[in-house]
Amino acid sequence: MALQPGTRLGAYTIDAVLGQGGMGIVYKARHVRLKREAALKVLAPEFVHDAERLRRFEQEAQTASALNHPNIATIYEIDTEDGTSFIAMEYVPGRTLAEAIPRKGLNVNRALRYAVQIADALARAHGSGVIHRDLKPGNIMVTPEDRVKLLDFGIAKLVVREGGTAADVTRTMGDLTAEGVVVGTTRYMSPEQARGQPVDPRTDIFSFGAVLHEMLTGRYAFHGDSVLEIATAIVRDDPKPVAEVAPDIPRDLERIVARCLRKDPDRRFQTAADLKVALEELREETRSGEPAVVRPITRRRRPLVLLVLAVAAVATLALWWVLASDGRPPASAELRVVPLTSDPGDETMPSLSADGAQVVYVVEEMNSENSDLYVLAIDTGARLRLTSNVGRHEFPRWSPDGKWIAFHRRNHGLFLISPLGGPERKILDASQVSDYCWMADGRRILFASADSSPTLQTVNVQSGELQHVAELPHPQRFPSGAALAVSQDGQLIATGESDRASRDASIVVQRGLDTRAVEEARIPFGPGGNFLGIQFLPARQGLIYSASLGPETMRLYRSPLDGSRGQRLADIDYPASFPTLSANAERLAFVRTNVDENLYKLPLARPGEAGGAPLPFAQSTTRDSNPNISFDGRKVAFASRRTGAPEIHMADSAGHNVVRLTSMRATIAGSPRFSPDGKWIVFDSRPAGGQSDVFVMPSDGGLPRNLSNHPATDTVPTWSRDGRFLYFHSDRAGSSQVWKMGADGSNPQQITRGGGYIAYESVDGGVIFYSKTDGGDTSLWTAAANGGDERLLVPTLYRHNFAPSKSGVYVSTARGLEGGPEVLFYAFEDRTTRTVYRLPRRVGLGLSVAPDESWLLFSQLDGSGTDLMLIDGFSGAR
Repeated sequence: MALQPGTRLGAYTIDAVLGQGGMGIVYKARHVRLKREAALKVLAPEFVHDAERLRRFEQEAQTASALNHPNIATIYEIDTEDGTSFIAMEYVPGRTLAEAIPRKGLNVNRALRYAVQIADALARAHGSGVIHRDLKPGNIMVTPEDRVKLLDFGIAKLVVREGGTAADVTRTMGDLTAEGVVVGTTRYMSPEQARGQPVDPRTDIFSFGAVLHEMLTGRYAFHGDSVLEIATAIVRDDPKPVAEVAPDIPRDLERIVARCLRKDPDRRFQTAADLKVALEELREETRSGEPAVVRPITRRRRPLVLLVLAVAAVATLALWWVLASDGRPPASAELRVVPLTSDPGDETMPSLSADGAQVVYVVEEMNSENSDLYVLAIDTGARLRLTSNVGRHEFPRWSPDGKWIAFHRRNHGLFLISPLGGPERKILDASQVSDYCWMADGRRILFASADSSPTLQTVNVQSGELQHVAELPHPQRFPSGAALAVSQDGQLIATGESDRASRDASIVVQRGLDTRAVEEARIPFGPGGNFLGIQFLPARQGLIYSASLGPETMRLYRSPLDGSRGQRLADIDYPASFPTLSANAERLAFVRTNVDENLYKLPLARPGEAGGAPLPFAQSTTRDSNPNISFDGRKVAFASRRTGAPEIHMADSAGHNVVRLTSMRATIAGSPRFSPDGKWIVFDSRPAGGQSDVFVMPSDGGLPRNLSNHPATDTVPTWSRDGRFLYFHSDRAGSSQVWKMGADGSNPQQITRGGGYIAYESVDGGVIFYSKTDGGDTSLWTAAANGGDERLLVPTLYRHNFAPSKSGVYVSTARGLEGGPEVLFYAFEDRTTRTVYRLPRRVGLGLSVAPDESWLLFSQLDGSGTDLMLIDGFSGAR
């Protein structure tokens, strides 16, 4: 019997019935004290009285309640009042997607807008270990703001028992059919669900495909007059191609739907994160305004109607301006990014001419130590090579009047060259300049000196006359960064700085350049930040710059000149650097960095000897790195950007069943390491604007806990063999050293004195193996676990890639014994180093070996490079 309005249930008062299903009745209610609207799902008696089902349901709901995502309805609590069990959830106004889909389907733009949000929600849930299992239009709400919210996360697991038999499934389906809910559910089941087999997150991807098919066509993907007929069609039949029903659907979108609906889970998208990326890329290509509906207009009413239409058009445009960004800041809602270059090799360090018609940039040829300058006419595609000298030509800068291009030749100095080519003219020696930019008059160049006490000076490009401008107490060093800019009126200068003591990075804006520069504003960024390009917007309306807190995190930002923190350009959610603007800011060019780093599993015939070719392991289209095999060899933790931000993921030993463990949304999250008992994972993470710390979390999911919480940089933690201690890197003593602390973060102690980074304890716990870097070269060392005399084992390795075993230490290196990237093995028995396997491509970050030495994991860069991108109509002052 339904509860009547006004009935009190726990902390809630019932308002009205929202719906009824196989699990019970859903009510609209209000929290008595918080005055917050909620949806209460009151469970049917057969669920409440089954203790095992109720236990599993509560466990799943507890997991789902931890999901925090704008496209997932939040679960507030689970409670029981006088024998009535209920779930309190976020009340989502609007209508279901089933009600929103018209007879002929949604238009492509709206379908893609909804689909991206649904895929993003699934990616977040799957990364937290939650599978929906009942994804369908009826479980997706469309809000009045035209956003979608997914309902019933984690609850569907109660309906079909995990690991149940086909008979169990049939019986459950039969029980629910009487209440009219299974046909709606069955239409979106995956084949493995219909067969009663165990499922993983890919079952939601199949259901997503069925939903997307219906969104585009207005028709079910699978048809039948009964549950059995529908289930049979899901297992046996392919749905009618989307293009046969809706011919205007883009071919790439049809392929996405077909891939989601593959019968074999291995042939579907393997993660919702990859699915989301595919949809987002397609949406960028097809995004346009919603088509208007035009009605006949009579002549007598035309003036009034035209006025109404004009007002409506303005209102519609304003509404579209907000909605098209899906809640992102409107400043970047219309940004359309197109590639300027896509040649082999790397194109980088662009500089636009003042009129935006040309761009000069650096080309780094493949397999070459040289780089040269090219000028590209953007509208015609004509290209001119400016330099052909041996050496590295870099950081070209176009003069404001367009007459000259300045550039830096490494180890030689600063030069000028005409945009049409011709002879070069030297302006400054390499020992004089560490960064530079043109002054607004086009006759002088402002540069940061390369002295031990750097200063800002100007040099007249004709006479060579030098003039002092200001001191630079904490400059960012060139050429590792580019952090100097002058406003168009020549009155302001921006410099990127990093305080050596606090490591706080900021952009300092100064004025009065022709006399004594005075600080006007300081724009904060965060500890350890690095800048790669700063540009003033016209009329002092702010700055555009690229900045990062670590690898793969360089992004573009916009900031006013009032000292407030910059806001990221939301439409450029990938590594981007070296922004350059035309004088009116209508064109913005920048560098996009593409990195595809993947994990590979190498079988071992015996210690130190490969047993075959490497096999792909849990791969994606983004960066997967830093693998760690658990002490029992059954699980692998690794870092991945497959969900957009760096997070910790876990897979089984075959690379299957990938789940995301963290939702840090941090700048860096990596270096995961299993505890010896497999119950915990330690890793390092750096939140935006914070410092790197060591975190620990349960290996089966849960909230991470900060163990180090120190102003210094604490990274790359590893466990002692007894699980009582953690080794980690820290610079808290003023230099990079190996430290040790209790597994609870207590009693930190410095271990090394002569430098150290990542450390692993030997199998017997007697010694540690650790890496350290000196002058750019990284080497592998060993010493007693409690410190003491150190001994060199391997003179070179890539970054800090090594893994000790019972019989030796495995190492990956950029240049091995035979010249190229290799996996090496240092044998304890005879203290020799030999090649295990030669890598066909550049080595990536991370190396781990199984406890029985039957296989190891390494990381490899399968694709990387930089291309120039262009935004037309940027108008960055918006």
